Amino acid sequence: MKQLFKKMPLFLLPLFLSTGFMISCSKEETVSLPLADNYWPTAYWQSSTPEAQNMHSQKIDEMFEAIDTSNLDIHSAIIIKNGHIVTESYFYPYTEDYLHSLNSVTKNVTSALIGIAIEEGYIESVDQKIIEIFPDIDTDLKVKNFDEQKQNITVKNLLTMETGLAWNDWEYLGEMSNSNQVANILSNR
Repeated sequence: MKQLFKKMPLFLLPLFLSTGFMISCSKEETVSLPLADNYWPTAYWQSSTPEAQNMHSQKIDEMFEAIDTSNLDIHSAIIIKNGHIVTESYFYPYTEDYLHSLNSVTKNVTSALIGIAIEEGYIESVDQKIIEIFPDIDTDLKVKNFDEQKQNITVKNLLTMETGLAWNDWEYLGEMSNSNQVANILSNR
């Protein structure tokens, strides 16, 4: 039963668990519908048996047994394969309605999506400048002080949070949490 975690590189465990937390906190409903070849979740997620998704129920049971005996503070677990919920579980006192702070989880998901965009050819590399990806960024967002430093920011700079721009998180926290204009707040620095 603990072999699942022994085979997984230790550095992947937080990503594995945090991604599960992020996905499990969604308010989407699970509905069992007939499977379609072109299905991908939209308003509703379809559920499926592990075996129908080429997975082994026993391994999933072993994972839950390992979670139960691990003393880790895991709030929930969800496994999605091919766009279908294979299993979903919440550990007391947490429920599907419990809201979680995602903190840095978003950075992991963003970097994974950037990797996919590079693989699919939407982005050349992490060294590509943001201005090359969004050529109208200065006019569309009305960026103030669109100087050479801002024009030279790369995907890697954003992924590593090293843009070189002066920023005080606490100064803008209230403004960003009460505004739909986050992009404008960020672009006007």
